Amino acid sequence: MSTPSFHARQSLTAQTRRRWRNGGVTCLVMSGMLTCLAISPLIGRASNAGAVSTPLGAVALSVSSGNQDTVFSMIPPVGAACTGAGTIGFRFHAYMVDAANDPAALTYNASGPAGGTGLQAPLVSSFGSAWVNKNPAASPEGALTDLSDLKMASLKIGTGIGNGVYKIGYICTQSGAVDAGKYWQLQVTVSNVVKDLVTPANTTFNWTTGIIIITTTSSSST
Repeated sequence: MSTPSFHARQSLTAQTRRRWRNGGVTCLVMSGMLTCLAISPLIGRASNAGAVSTPLGAVALSVSSGNQDTVFSMIPPVGAACTGAGTIGFRFHAYMVDAANDPAALTYNASGPAGGTGLQAPLVSSFGSAWVNKNPAASPEGALTDLSDLKMASLKIGTGIGNGVYKIGYICTQSGAVDAGKYWQLQVTVSNVVKDLVTPANTTFNWTTGIIIITTTSSSST
């Protein structure tokens, strides 16, 4: 995977800040209904609503919205690292869990996160492989390297997903337990979920970074 350049990351950050400053409420009239989207200033920042622990920082995404098939890069902060390398038993995972979960309180295995409530799943590579049990680098020791482009389309996510807020990020582990609280995340809002009960991997939905509060009111006609 090619990591975005310093200028590209600066541009992404500037766009996020600009979206917050120019934010507020955006309203659209659709089929006689007035729909307003209030964009939270949490966009692009780490958050742990409903959780006990605090992430060490925020991951950045190469795109700010998409659907289940959108491929994106998830970039950890500079210097993000596990306590040790894969050669001595440390691992890291890319996860997606319901916002009610504390990622640091879960366990992690070849199936991804477990032990919480609601959706608990690994993100998957652009080829559909679960991003689990990856080896941190030997040098710099513990660094999160050899990252892959990711997406959300998978059997596990398609089965458990619903409209709502989720946490995504990277987390370090050792023997399935979280490594010294080392994880980095942001929140995404999922909407327009259409379940495929026969083939859950074909479930469709949209997502956007941050917390989006949707309020719908009827418009009057004269």
